[in-house]
Amino acid sequence: MRQKTNNRTFLFLKRTALWCAAGLLGLQSAQALEVERLRTEAVKNPVGIDVEKPMFSWRMDAGDERGVKQTAYEIAVFSDASCTEQVWTSGRVESDRQIDVAYEGDKLQPSTRYYWTVTVWDNKGGESTSTEKAYFETGLMGGGWNGARWIQATDTPLTSEEEGIHHYSVEADFEVDNISTGVIFAANEDQSHYYMWQINFETGYARLRPHVYRGDQQFATCLEEIDLRPLIDLQLHQTYHLRIEVDGQTAYTYIDDVLVDTRTNPDGGNYGYGNIGVWEYGSERAYFDNIVVTDLGGETPETLISEDFSDSSNPFTSGTITEGRLLVNTASWYKAESGDEDTDITRYTIETDFEIDNLSAGIIFGANEAHNHYYMWQINLEAGYPRLRPHVWRGPNLADATCLAEIELRPLVNVQLHQTYRLRIEVNGSVARTYIDDILVDTRDEPDGGTYGYGQIGIRQDRALNEYSDTERAYFDNFTVTSLDGDAPEVLISEDFSDDANPFTAGQIQDGRLFIEASYSWYVVPGTSNLAYDVELDFIVER
Repeated sequence: MRQKTNNRTFLFLKRTALWCAAGLLGLQSAQALEVERLRTEAVKNPVGIDVEKPMFSWRMDAGDERGVKQTAYEIAVFSDASCTEQVWTSGRVESDRQIDVAYEGDKLQPSTRYYWTVTVWDNKGGESTSTEKAYFETGLMGGGWNGARWIQATDTPLTSEEEGIHHYSVEADFEVDNISTGVIFAANEDQSHYYMWQINFETGYARLRPHVYRGDQQFATCLEEIDLRPLIDLQLHQTYHLRIEVDGQTAYTYIDDVLVDTRTNPDGGNYGYGNIGVWEYGSERAYFDNIVVTDLGGETPETLISEDFSDSSNPFTSGTITEGRLLVNTASWYKAESGDEDTDITRYTIETDFEIDNLSAGIIFGANEAHNHYYMWQINLEAGYPRLRPHVWRGPNLADATCLAEIELRPLVNVQLHQTYRLRIEVNGSVARTYIDDILVDTRDEPDGGTYGYGQIGIRQDRALNEYSDTERAYFDNFTVTSLDGDAPEVLISEDFSDDANPFTAGQIQDGRLFIEASYSWYVVPGTSNLAYDVELDFIVER
């Protein structure tokens, strides 16, 4: 009897052990369940997608556990990186589908970044929510073109002879350095109607995306998505020759003499002749050379525009000349009006209100005319806390920049996103003193042992250090430059943007402030080097 009881006890313990083991295995399975490889339109974190209802995909990983299948999912889309401002949720959907699940929320806004997560449930009671940072950024979405910046060859109205041109060609050598580039033609005088042919690589392969912009309707239309791979194998960082030949109501597009598109004017009638330009948005970047416009309507071709940028002069309204080519990345230079230039200034201040909208805000000062030597003081929130990062540029490219210090600002002034502050940079010969809200945060000798000098000032908003597609954004207001040399201060520049006029080379006036994203924006200050001055501004950072 005693032996029988022991056997029963052993059997009970054995079964208990088996059940405990099964429970542990189940726990291990639940812990191992993960959601990974989140994709939007089959691309990881795409930027610039023009899709009204993007498709989401993901993959479920149950580790070594066999027989685990997804039984339900829930997708959530947010407008902020912390995923607290929900835009849409699918709710729990009983399905094993993991590929091409469509967004079904309200209309997405153009040129906007959205973040998303997905929660999955499996057939063994497991549940897991994705942890990787997944986002997608919309393109112009047929609208949102009002904020786009483009450069044009001239602001001069067309002559009566030019208005009669109906057969002409627009040609250029181009190299796409990042994402895409677009060539504008047949623009009317106020740029409320024009055509833009875009070469786009954002999907991982080259597409021709012809657009028409009809300003009276306040939206842009992408006429077609043409996969160029069957016609010509375009790559980033390679140079090609684009030729658009307009003949009345038909436009023929050639790349390296290969016909890639024949298109009738979508509005009917002739395309017409007008201003030409190059269109770049956000982090798009390209090089151009040998831009030629030719009238083909006469007995012999007549060259109307011919630019090879060999003399380093830029006839366009924006962009920079780099090694004999025009680099377009929304950079542009503002030329001060000639006149009362004071070359004897030895002290001055630059002041502005600023608000960081995303990542950082940078102020440029002491720039020479060629923009290959200048100083840029940056307030940066990318690390999750504010830093002052003073730089010196000893050449025209990013590789020529040196960050002089990483100064944590929290012990001095805790700069936050979406708050307005006052920045003031006081330069006196070889010393620059930097103040935020009248608090001294840095005193710095000129890094090359000379004087800082007096020259062009500007604003630099570029891209994140760790994520190239993310752009710096900031607002500026009450931008003032004051000479302190005389018996009384003399205001040299005063801009409050109240009349919607923008004296800087880039940016947009929004609610009485200058908004700048992913671009350099210059205001040229008359004067010479080896002078002393102050720079002040108020700013806000937004994320």
